[in-house]
Amino acid sequence: MTRNRWWQNQLAESRLTLPVSVALFVGIRCLLLSAFDFATICWSLLCILTAAIMLQLNVEHQLLRVRSHLPESLFLLLSAILPCQESMLSPMMSALCLMAGIGLLMPCYQNRDPVMYVFHAFLFLGVGSLFVPFMLVVALFFYVCLALLMRAFSWRGFWAGVVGFLTPYWCWLMWEVCLGDVSRMLAYLSTQWQSMHADEAVLISLPHVRLLLVWLLMLFLSMVGIIHYMRKRYEDKIRTRMMLYVFVYVTVLLHVAFLLYPEQRPQLLAMMPVAVSPLVAHYWATIGGRVGLVILWVAFLGWLASLLHALGWL
Repeated sequence: MTRNRWWQNQLAESRLTLPVSVALFVGIRCLLLSAFDFATICWSLLCILTAAIMLQLNVEHQLLRVRSHLPESLFLLLSAILPCQESMLSPMMSALCLMAGIGLLMPCYQNRDPVMYVFHAFLFLGVGSLFVPFMLVVALFFYVCLALLMRAFSWRGFWAGVVGFLTPYWCWLMWEVCLGDVSRMLAYLSTQWQSMHADEAVLISLPHVRLLLVWLLMLFLSMVGIIHYMRKRYEDKIRTRMMLYVFVYVTVLLHVAFLLYPEQRPQLLAMMPVAVSPLVAHYWATIGGRVGLVILWVAFLGWLASLLHALGWL
């Protein structure tokens, strides 16, 4: 039996995968949300925009060995079951900024003059840090990626990243100065950055059950994608390998942060599909055999269980 005859490979290469995923995303969110206000429309558009950036990234850099829309399809399906229904705008804005930052980091690979890409990548990370302070750690990790993976680190790029990250804060500060009162900005930032503190009690605390089910699904998919990629990474081109390493390391960072910072868990959980989806898509697009099919069905049952629990049917 050839690889292309396995169902998971046909799913990865089918042209219907993305349209069906979009329809499922819209239908599920219609079931989960009782009211359609301006914020609901905004975060739904942010989610679709994030998927569009992932699509462009996949097409431009050929992250998979086959032509597939599976990464953005998985992102939509995983985002559809996110349990943080009351305040989705902040989590989805965090996911969009992370995806935009990664998308702008990829063209830096062996680029002799990546300053503009670095500036705009860190600009999005700076915007994201207004919603989830952990984005500062992601920004520091981007410097490591520029030096070790992208091979594009320079002092000009370093200061471009610093300026880009601080630009949103500078613009907000100038706006508050024009209004004559910066206390609101200082109070908000103080509250946000206090959530970066973690003590021993936090380390042993479990997520709320609504977050726990989805996080366990993300953890399972992350382990599948990372283990498979670390075993098969040398079959990819060096450029593709370095790019997928970014998703591997960001996935690990997000899971560690999810355990350390409970106040930021809704935003971190919304960011996980950005990093996990390309790795899992790489697995199902390249693996054949019954093991891949079994993992596909286990993941589907986990996704279905999370959806039924979010709907209150489980």
